[in-house]
Parts: sequence; C-alpha cells; structure tokens
Amino acid sequence: MTVALPEGDEKVRAVRAMFDTIAPRYDLVNRVMTFGLDVHWRRRAVRSLGDGAVDGAVSGFALRNFVALAPVLAELARVVRPGGRVALLEVASPTNRVLHAGHAVYFERIVPRIGAALSDGDAYRYLPRSVAYLPDPPALESALHSAGFGAIARVPLTGGIAQLIVATRVVTTAAER
Repeated sequence: MTVALPEGDEKVRAVRAMFDTIAPRYDLVNRVMTFGLDVHWRRRAVRSLGDGAVDGAVSGFALRNFVALAPVLAELARVVRPGGRVALLEVASPTNRVLHAGHAVYFERIVPRIGAALSDGDAYRYLPRSVAYLPDPPALESALHSAGFGAIARVPLTGGIAQLIVATRVVTTAAER
C-alpha cells in the first residue's frame, strides 16, 4: 500500500518533525548508507564553486524537501552575486538499467532498514519516496533559468545515484557588472 506524500503546510510540518527526529544521527546514517560517498559528493559540490569562490551557495540533499522550489531558487538568485555560483547536490537514479535496478532495491529496501536500525525508520522510509518531489532535470534547469541562473551543468555522480547541479547567477544589468 502506497501512502500519499504530504503537501503544503502538512509537508512543512512532516519534514520539520522528521528532521528534528533524525538530526542527532543524520551524518552517521548518511555515512553508512552511502558507504561514505556522501563526504566525497559534498566536497565535490563545494569544489565546483571554483578556486577561492566565496560568493556561492551549496545545498546538500534538500531540494526535494521544500514545499515550493521556485521561491528557494529565487532566494538563491537574490543572495548570490551576479557571476556567483550555486552547487546543488541531490539524489538521482542511474540511467543504466542494471545500475538502476540494483540502486532501486538498495535505495527503496535497504536504506530504510539502515535508517531504522540507526535512527528513525519513518524518516528513512520517506527518503526514497521523497524523490517524487524532485523535478526531472529539464524542469529543474528551466526553474533555474527562470530564477536567474545560466551556465547550468548537471553532473551524475557515482554511476548516477547522486547528481550535482552547478549554475551561475546571470548578470542582468550594467550595475551588476
């Protein structure tokens, strides 16, 4: 039986409560269920901002937890200087059929068990289901363009089980140059 995902204010309350519950062991569970790969992915996201870049923002596995993505991207565009960059790290699904099948079993069945053993079972059963909130790559690219970003690149990581989206804030006026 599939349980419907919460929407709107209910999603806000559910996600907040879930993260309040799992926060004490969040990093540990991430290290275990990704075999430590999340550390590499996060470092890669930060490095993707450029040599010595201070005017950028990084988001790690958060996009699918917002009620509305457009206001988040608009806020990123507001706070990142023109020419600054954002690095958005998020889950993904491999396109290779064999990897996709193996990842599906692991992500949908094993990860919730690891989460239940080390933290909160409900939160880690939500995790694979929450991917449904994430827009597909063309829609996410379009949303980034609409928010004021260009030079958008999507890099599949570790066979496509994660993805890094890097975008540059567009210079829109002479005053911003």
